[in-house]
Amino acid sequence: MAPRGFARSPVGMAIIAWRVWQRLPPSARRHAFQVARKHGFKVATTHGPKLASLVAKRKRR
Repeated sequence: MAPRGFARSPVGMAIIAWRVWQRLPPSARRHAFQVARKHGFKVATTHGPKLASLVAKRKRR
């Protein structure tokens, strides 16, 4: 598996997400898209600013 530092970076998370996505069967992929279309904007507006501030605090350390 990837070293810890790489897995925590945005690039590492994208690679991990891509590998998980590839393993999903087509029906699960369709379901994930449906859920993202329905709830994605609400989740992004609710949790996005909190996550952005958390990332900024970690970068300052």
